[in-house]
Amino acid sequence: QAFAEDSSYYLLCSLENINEDGELESKADMFTKRTIRPERKVTSVDTPSEALAISIGEKGRVDLPYMAELLGTPGEYREIITELQGVIFKDPMAEARIDKGWQTADEYLSGEVRHKLKLAKIAVESDPFFRINVTALEQAPPKDLDASEIDEITEAISELKYSHGENFSIKQMEKTRKSLQTRLDKLLNEGKKDDVITFEQLGVDRLYVDESHAFKNLFLYTKMRNVAGLSTSEAQKSSDMFMKCRYMDEITGGRGVVFATGTPVSNSMTELYTVMRYLQYGTLQQKGLSHFDCWASTFGETTTAIELAPEGIGYRARTRFAKFFNLPELMSMFKEVADIKTSDQLDLPVPDAKFETVVVQPSEIQKDMVFAFRESSQGAQRQRGSVR
Repeated sequence: QAFAEDSSYYLLCSLENINEDGELESKADMFTKRTIRPERKVTSVDTPSEALAISIGEKGRVDLPYMAELLGTPGEYREIITELQGVIFKDPMAEARIDKGWQTADEYLSGEVRHKLKLAKIAVESDPFFRINVTALEQAPPKDLDASEIDEITEAISELKYSHGENFSIKQMEKTRKSLQTRLDKLLNEGKKDDVITFEQLGVDRLYVDESHAFKNLFLYTKMRNVAGLSTSEAQKSSDMFMKCRYMDEITGGRGVVFATGTPVSNSMTELYTVMRYLQYGTLQQKGLSHFDCWASTFGETTTAIELAPEGIGYRARTRFAKFFNLPELMSMFKEVADIKTSDQLDLPVPDAKFETVVVQPSEIQKDMVFAFRESSQGAQRQRGSVR
């Protein structure tokens, strides 16, 4: 009861099984067995590389006896060592037994590599076996940068920054970056969240999102200006969903998220791009389409048409992002994740509707209101035109 008022109390309670009288019966199952998914124990493999992967996953180290058993050759290590030469290294400071003291290249060729190189050079004098250690370690230490090279790097960054974009665009991007960081800090603000359990701790391995169009307002940046049909509005719930989808992609290899909706695209062409960001983020990156402007230049086209002015009187030319091209390629990519069903395929029962258009003439009051809207709009446009 000492922790009853603490926000982590219920998480703490999940560690124990309590009876109706509040007395401890036993520890939770998580202490003695798997509770998220059943164990799938590998008993045999075909190659030393596969044996190494299993050894790292199950033992957390290079365990030659265990690897030999997986290969069906217990006690025989020479073939494994030869096959994995350059992938695993024996530590010269470890005991001399052939099955002990082995490390992966990632572990052995990192850390204090210069010190390890000295030890390897000493060891190779008495045992040529460690020559491969010396060769690998000599290539491992990073080259030290002197002051002149650091200056060159700084100048190169500055040159790239100003040669690949106008100052205005760069300033806008810097402003956007700061704004994004502020929003991300706000989204991750721990002060507004409970600290009982995180999404990762839930053990979720599949995420099913019904009515997924509710998350269509995901932030995007575009250099397009004065183009209608681009929805750049954003919602915090969409940013949260995007991060959850990225996490699910990491733990499932891009197979852990399922969206269901009847309106993937309703008001804006950017909604299709948003769905692909949720479900095909890796594909977009591979094809160089992760930024909206790259995607839009590949699959979208702006069209200019004459349309009724918002104030209801007169017409104006308006440029809109409202036309797809390269549509077969776009749909081929989208159908890698989309199972599309049309109304003809579903053949669902729908009511018969009778449409009738009734033309109603505006009243004098309505005409006066529209005229007032026009005057107000024109006044605002003249005011904006006078500002420099």
